[in-house]
Amino acid sequence: AAAVEKAMRSYLQDDYKGTRPDIVCTASDDFVTACITAIEARKRELPLLTGIGATEAGLANLDAGKQSFTVEMDLYLLDEKAVALVDAVLWDKDPELNDTENTPNNAAIIPSYLCEFTVKP
Repeated sequence: AAAVEKAMRSYLQDDYKGTRPDIVCTASDDFVTACITAIEARKRELPLLTGIGATEAGLANLDAGKQSFTVEMDLYLLDEKAVALVDAVLWDKDPELNDTENTPNNAAIIPSYLCEFTVKP
């Protein structure tokens, strides 16, 4: 998170001279907290901030009105499906998939197993 805070301070100084971004989408609620620290240190208004994890810190940021939303995922299900995928590949079996049409990577549609998630505003 310290690296994220340092990067956000650099972005604010170099790319957003005197202004702020409209939205910051991060890979975790911990990164949101680091962004909040960097933005508030520059005395800027907070933009829309998004995170992932529904962590205790993320939920506290939501309650304080600093974070816009977080995405809650069942990490046990994610782990289970990842292990099953690796196991199927190792044993030359067909992996369990639930989406074969909607996951492009700019070159092809990638067959996937999509796990459910919840957005917490």
